[in-house]
Amino acid sequence: MVNRIDVQPSKSKPWRGYSIDELRYRIAVNIARQEVEKERIIYGLGKLYEENAVPKTGMNILKRIAGALNIMDYAVLSFRLGRRLYSLYKRFRR
Repeated sequence: MVNRIDVQPSKSKPWRGYSIDELRYRIAVNIARQEVEKERIIYGLGKLYEENAVPKTGMNILKRIAGALNIMDYAVLSFRLGRRLYSLYKRFRR
């Protein structure tokens, strides 16, 4: 069985590219999208800075770290610390 390709030329006109008005419109849309994204990023960074800013009362770094950890983080840290302490204990017991 032979694959037969229809060799008849297409009846539609070939694409000749964008007109100058279409190009200007696309450029304007892309510039607007970039500006929106810049504003969104700046707004997000501003919120992030406000949440993580160090208060003027001089909060202790350990309090900030303890406030950022959840129960699972405490469990993982205690497990790792326990393993290290146990290996040190075994090493010095000899």
